Amino acid sequence: MEDYSEYLIQGEPNKRERVRNWMAAIELQDVDGLIMFNYMLEIVCRNIKVELPLMK
Repeated sequence: MEDYSEYLIQGEPNKRERVRNWMAAIELQDVDGLIMFNYMLEIVCRNIKVELPLMK
């Protein structure tokens, strides 16, 4: 998994919030024993970098 800590420390407020939300989601997946596939991790990365906004 990629390290997003740089966004937590130096990132813009909206990126920090995105990282915190995704980290919580990924940790919940781990608790349930589910695996995050590379495609999903790519989507997470693109969303954090605001290349790919999520639909509401």
